[in-house]
Amino acid sequence: MKLPIILVDGNDVNVYLSEEELICDLEPIDVRNQTFLAYDSDGCSIKLLVDNNDIVSVEEPKKICCNQENLKKILAKYIGYVLGNKVASSKSLNELIDTLLTIYKKK
Repeated sequence: MKLPIILVDGNDVNVYLSEEELICDLEPIDVRNQTFLAYDSDGCSIKLLVDNNDIVSVEEPKKICCNQENLKKILAKYIGYVLGNKVASSKSLNELIDTLLTIYKKK
């Protein structure tokens, strides 16, 4: 899994520099209710799981299930909203993630 991890919650987007950081921020009930979409930095979907003891975990993404274009659209829309401008759709996924990290002051 390529870090950082991108978590999409409706119209909100968060970024996590580690799997541990992500897991600590999630509520088991929200994971059970599939409230979130999670992606690694390659655009691969990450499956969030909860066991019988309410422990949240992350399943490694399958590289064949990557959808960079979908994540790019989500990030461009979110970043455009946060920064109050239109984000060029020609930006690469890495450029969008760098911008997101700057917004969250994690870079």
